[in-house]
Amino acid sequence: MANTTHAATNVANVYVVNLMRSFKSRELVRETFNWSHHYYYLTPLGIEYLREYLHLPEEIVPATLKTPARGPPRERRPDGDRRGGNDRYGRGDRGGDRYGDKKAGGPGSNWKPEYAGRGAGRGREQYRSDGGSTPAQ
Repeated sequence: MANTTHAATNVANVYVVNLMRSFKSRELVRETFNWSHHYYYLTPLGIEYLREYLHLPEEIVPATLKTPARGPPRERRPDGDRRGGNDRYGRGDRGGDRYGDKKAGGPGSNWKPEYAGRGAGRGREQYRSDGGSTPAQ
C-alpha cells in the first residue's frame, strides 16, 4: 500500500489520521463521517490543548471562531426604504403576488392537447397486431 502524503505539508496521511484518532479519543476534536470522508472540528478543550502545546498567547483564536469585521454602514435612502420598492415585498410598481403573477405564462383556457399516434411504453399494442396474441414469456 502506498504511503501518500499531502502536497502542501509533506506529511504522510496515515500520521494525520492517527493523530486525529488520538485527538478524538481525548475529546479534543469532534468527528463527522460523510461519503467516505472524515471531518474533524476542534472542541474548546482542543483549542486550549493546542494553545498550550504550541505556546500560543490567548489572543490567538482559530479563524472559524472569529467574527467577521463589519464593513461601513450603508447609507439609508432618503425615503427610508432599503429595498427600493414602494410596497411590502420590494417589487416597486410590478404588481402581482410576491413571486410574480402565477397565471401569466400558463396555457390559456382554450388549450386542448392532442396526442397523435402511439409512443413507446404504451402497453403491448405492437404484439397484438396479429389478432390479440401476446408473445410467450
